[in-house]
Amino acid sequence: MGEVDAVTDTLRVTALDKPCVPVEAAFLSVLTPAPVTAGDSVTFRLDVAPVDITLPYSYTINFGDQAPVAIAVGHAAPVTFTHIFTDLGTYLVNVEVWNCAAHTSVVAAATVRVADYDYLPVIWRGVAQ
Repeated sequence: MGEVDAVTDTLRVTALDKPCVPVEAAFLSVLTPAPVTAGDSVTFRLDVAPVDITLPYSYTINFGDQAPVAIAVGHAAPVTFTHIFTDLGTYLVNVEVWNCAAHTSVVAAATVRVADYDYLPVIWRGVAQ
């Protein structure tokens, strides 16, 4: 059998020690104009601060209705998301945000009022004879 030459390479890995910039605040706004009626798609916008937070960040959304809590990951800010409320009522939407495997989080909230259709009266005017 032939001889095998041993080959040795050196790989140097340098880890950058970049500290985490945690999420300090979150702001939730409703972009869909009122009135919101049952079955409408409602769009929300989530902003986080400071602007130079360490990405990605995680967040949960509780829409305040019977929908399961949504879990998502943000890779940029702001993020938008939608939800359809099927029943009439006033809903408190809560979003909890954290990053860097942090043990603390921040919460943002917004209120959505889902109303019945607004009907305007129809007035018929007869033609005078």
